[in-house]
Amino acid sequence: MRDGEPLGWTTDLLVAFDGLAPGLIRRLMVSAPMVRQAIFLTLAEWDSFPATGPDAPARDVAESLAEVLRSGWAKEIIAHQFGTVPDGLLPALERIGPAPMNLPQSYSRLWEMFTDGDQRKAAALRDVQEITAGTIRILDALDPLLVHPATLQRVDSVPQAVDLSRAVRFIQAACSTATDEAISAAIAQMRSADGLPRLIDRFVRRADRFPHQPVAGDHELRPLATARAMTQAGREYRNCLASMIGEALVGRVAFAEFVGTTGKAVCEFRPLSGDRGWLLVDVHTLRNGLAPRDLRSAAEQKCAAVGIPHIASPDAGDWRSVRRAIRHHDALGLLA
Repeated sequence: MRDGEPLGWTTDLLVAFDGLAPGLIRRLMVSAPMVRQAIFLTLAEWDSFPATGPDAPARDVAESLAEVLRSGWAKEIIAHQFGTVPDGLLPALERIGPAPMNLPQSYSRLWEMFTDGDQRKAAALRDVQEITAGTIRILDALDPLLVHPATLQRVDSVPQAVDLSRAVRFIQAACSTATDEAISAAIAQMRSADGLPRLIDRFVRRADRFPHQPVAGDHELRPLATARAMTQAGREYRNCLASMIGEALVGRVAFAEFVGTTGKAVCEFRPLSGDRGWLLVDVHTLRNGLAPRDLRSAAEQKCAAVGIPHIASPDAGDWRSVRRAIRHHDALGLLA
């Protein structure tokens, strides 16, 4: 709204129409929210008309409307201007409150939602306790799949709506069971305030469309290429594999279980730059403990056999003995 003008962008139009039908502004100030908003909706339409020229409204048209604005009910005002009153529009206008939304375009967009062939956005507004210009912008920012009263009640900003929409598109690409129908049903069943994060997390934990894996898999080296496989391995090895599902889904890391003659372990791979393949960076055992030398060597040899190199790590056992021997007398500063 403009500084010093409590009725914002509607002020000039109200003054002009009050000149044609004196008492209009007084009527507006004592009217209920529904009538006020019907007037603001009509003024938003007139705000888009040129003031002069061949396309400007005729004076008799303006005078006729001014009389309706001064004395008509909300339904009469809207019907006079637009020729129809869409179902659900009047209750929606009432939930905007007594003040006009800050831009006339917000009313234009609201009207389009209630007259568009796709009624999902209008339906979502029917269960919102307070409608603002922000509510309308959020609706337009949401992925169509997320347009639902339960979603609208939990999203507070356009950036959050954009972020949520991107998250849903990501999980649909990563999870075969995250169909439109499944997500719509999950949204409709949300109860708690944290329903949206829980919904996203639930589908992430079912992800089964991982990026291309470093290994094809055989009886010795089995890729952990689903969220379920990573979660189960995390429980078995008592480590944080489940927390790495997101990193694996975007291809920043990959894991495979190696089963050798002396035991088993989880191999961790990282991608090399320039699409030059993968690198074996670690071999994990229970609680991410240090893998025995023979098990690690067997895992490295297996990975090398399928084209995945590792960083050479010469035996430092003798040097560790030296470090322990001089730990309490580091005269040379070798332990610094």
